[in-house]
Amino acid sequence: MSLRHRRGIFLGLALLASVSASAAQKHAVLALDGDVPLVHVPAEPGSSISSFRFIVRAGGFQDPPGKEGLAHLLEHLIFHGSYEMPGGELWRTMRARGAVVNAFTSTSATVYTLDAPHDAFLPLMEQYTALITNPALRLAQVERERDVVAVEQRERNLVSLLEIMDAHVFQDRVGELLIGTRDTRATITLEDIIAFYQRYYSSSNVSVVVVSRASGDDVRAALNRSFLLPPEPPRAPETMDAEPLLPLDQKTRSWVTATLFGYRMPDGEIEACEDIAALLDHRVHRRLVMEDPVASFTHVLCRRTRGRTFLLAVAFTANLLGSNIPVDAEEIFRHAARKPPSEAELRVIRARNASELAALRRHSDALATVLALRVAETPGPPDAAASQVLRPPALNWERMRAVMQQAFQAQNRVVLHYSPFEG
Repeated sequence: MSLRHRRGIFLGLALLASVSASAAQKHAVLALDGDVPLVHVPAEPGSSISSFRFIVRAGGFQDPPGKEGLAHLLEHLIFHGSYEMPGGELWRTMRARGAVVNAFTSTSATVYTLDAPHDAFLPLMEQYTALITNPALRLAQVERERDVVAVEQRERNLVSLLEIMDAHVFQDRVGELLIGTRDTRATITLEDIIAFYQRYYSSSNVSVVVVSRASGDDVRAALNRSFLLPPEPPRAPETMDAEPLLPLDQKTRSWVTATLFGYRMPDGEIEACEDIAALLDHRVHRRLVMEDPVASFTHVLCRRTRGRTFLLAVAFTANLLGSNIPVDAEEIFRHAARKPPSEAELRVIRARNASELAALRRHSDALATVLALRVAETPGPPDAAASQVLRPPALNWERMRAVMQQAFQAQNRVVLHYSPFEG
């Protein structure tokens, strides 16, 4: 179920980095019973669907050693149904109402998704929430789902560059995050699955994002009727913070040229990182795609993982000159720390931001996913995460320059480069 989402990972991350929108996209943060946070954003008048994202702050990083793939396998098993609604009935109900349900697992979160026509949204959201928060795991067909994940693994011919970076800089096992291997999945028992669910699928470890025509109060009432996780006393969230092993310089022979280049950013500078990403996204694309076309796709994003923030440029190409992209990217980054954006660049960046936000606001499903990813990766109350997505870019040059000068040092550098000319 998560393969389609992983194929679109760079699109989603592109939206995260480039859409920090207009203050006109208002949001509210409400609390469900049990103090579960709900981020509600009104759907645009022209949108055709409402969207629901149920966020569990547990993913591949939480898999016990030797049982890699557990969080992802659990995601699959949730859809086997509850005692009140078998999984087959869920799918039939959703299809009959024109709705789509899905889920995806990242390294740090599992997100369950629902996109439905406005008039069918609230009752379908109630049914889906009841299933997620009270699944019949003891009736789930674990062996059947192991086979499904094995097929998914065969189709997954390229592990995301971002996952590979995580594996290297945090010393996790490359290739076993998220899906695991056949051997690690074979060790996962039903008791392991139930224990993982009870530990992480708790009121203190989940959040909800909704983009809908229904009011925030109506959404909250519907969720309170269907939210079945037991209440629990407040507890401090489990920290996923880890100190990265840097610098990273990993070069590997590959049939395609793919590059990830960037730096670890200072802690607490997420807004400056977002603004720097907007500037560098413009400059990297202009240099490597338009002026000196050695890349077919580039994107610069600010990414938070394991409590650390990274500014990363991603590039893909079939051009033989793509072997020089890491050198070119480093030159562009370092030059950016010395050259402030021109008035023309500021106009282009702000116009692009406004255009992308307008497009995003017309699609409730994309907006809900962007918000869910940001809420999942940002510690603390979700209001700050939502505000980061919806704020206009400040582009404060003095702050950006100070952060770049501090961050753009050899000891903070990350390079992953795949090319036919390596090795």
